[in-house]
Amino acid sequence: MSGVPPPTPPPPPSPPQRYRRLGKYELHQLLGEGAMGIVWKSYDTVLRRYVALKLLSASFRKTRDMQERFLREARAAGAIQHANIVTVYDLGEAEGQLSMGCTSRTSAG
Repeated sequence: MSGVPPPTPPPPPSPPQRYRRLGKYELHQLLGEGAMGIVWKSYDTVLRRYVALKLLSASFRKTRDMQERFLREARAAGAIQHANIVTVYDLGEAEGQLSMGCTSRTSAG
């Protein structure tokens, strides 16, 4: 050959991104925070769809009154069906963290 170096091989593929897990959810992106809760764009690994996942704020997790309020809010929101309001389809607890899974027509990836 004429002293030309061989082409550089392509870099290896990037490893898959790791997300924080909470039960069946992967927490992908923080969407917002309020006084009572934090909302994440999350991926439901069982139903295989993106959802808005509301978590009770750390400062309220230890108080029984706030836990009960969070549960009442989830149940009340779950009873409402309207095109302009998210649908609550899951209420649960994982790793000591209360969560409310919501979806709407705009929660797609």
